[in-house]
Amino acid sequence: MPTLDAQLAKAQKSLTALEDVNPTYSYLFRRRRPDQYHDKDAELRGLRERVSHLQQRIAMRNERAELHATAETLMRLAEEWVRQVDLPTHTSAPTVPE
Repeated sequence: MPTLDAQLAKAQKSLTALEDVNPTYSYLFRRRRPDQYHDKDAELRGLRERVSHLQQRIAMRNERAELHATAETLMRLAEEWVRQVDLPTHTSAPTVPE
């Protein structure tokens, strides 16, 4: 399955191509069934919704990646702090002086 970025690029390309097409005279006045009257409008609407959906999914993916990177950084900082602090090797000795 193509990545979200590839799917978005393809959908945007299709949307641009469909918006730039000027209908021909024969296309405008051809005989159509009632369910075919708004075929280009429906296709444009569908492509716009697809582009919007893919953009939202990419934004969510980027946000998750950013949160994951932040969590990894915090874990590295915590590990470094634990290495720097002298922790007792056994718990039977009191850690706080009396």
